[in-house]
Amino acid sequence: MNNIYLFSHIYIYMYYLFSSINIINNQFRSFPLDIQLYILLFYLFTNNKNLLYLFITGLISECSVPILKEVIFKMLCNCYKKDYFPLFGNCKRPSGAKGCDSCLNSDKLSTSYGMPSGHAQIMGCITGYIYFYLKYKTELKYKNKKKYNLLIGLLFMLNIYMGYTRVYVTKCHTIGHVILGGLIGLSISYLCFKYFNKK
Repeated sequence: MNNIYLFSHIYIYMYYLFSSINIINNQFRSFPLDIQLYILLFYLFTNNKNLLYLFITGLISECSVPILKEVIFKMLCNCYKKDYFPLFGNCKRPSGAKGCDSCLNSDKLSTSYGMPSGHAQIMGCITGYIYFYLKYKTELKYKNKKKYNLLIGLLFMLNIYMGYTRVYVTKCHTIGHVILGGLIGLSISYLCFKYFNKK
């Protein structure tokens, strides 16, 4: 219960701190491209196979986004009246969504499908893989519980803030899109982590 109280206060603090800071919001906007580049560079410098696994996991998630959006969920949503998907709401992007890509800040109306949020999916995938790594491949949970909880809290807040930017800053998605994207990303990270660490 104390963790929920702490996370809610951190979220409120982040909202007031970052809502008017464009550089941070732009960083979250370009996250899908940036994070893959950073992970690949760290891998090339360190030759750490876990970073390679993280890179491959992120790449799988990123490559699956167009298939999920434009094929699978478009077909599933069209099975219901008015582009509706049970539990997660409207399938299309909010009316008037503009410049929803990862890099360019344009006034062009977005033509891609809304569900699920690709940004939330990739964030959920990357942070999910890091979470599973910290939990199952390190002893940080037992050796330094405060540091472990801080890192887990940071991973959680990154997902919350990504969702916030996609719904309220760029206005490119609904809350349902973001939640579904995060859950898909987490599922991909779990499957990849299990595959890469099956020994």
